[in-house]
Amino acid sequence: MPIESVRLINTVLTLYYIEGLTQAEIAQRLCLSTAKVNRLLQQAREQGYVNITIRTPFQQLFDLEARLKAVFGLQEAIVIPAMAESSVRR
Repeated sequence: MPIESVRLINTVLTLYYIEGLTQAEIAQRLCLSTAKVNRLLQQAREQGYVNITIRTPFQQLFDLEARLKAVFGLQEAIVIPAMAESSVRR
């Protein structure tokens, strides 16, 4: 892939994922069509340039929900955190 193409993809990725611009805003800023911006984002995903990690305090609960749905064929599963002993007052 030519260096110019790599630089353009990097610019689009930065504007989209880091700066939070919409595809239309990126297209306007870089004088591209929105379809071209969309294709560049898709190409970047296919090339492995994009790695999205979501970190949330509830991620383990979401993972467990997904496993429960898969193992038991459930449509929906909701796992809630247990209350700590110290927070339970009787």
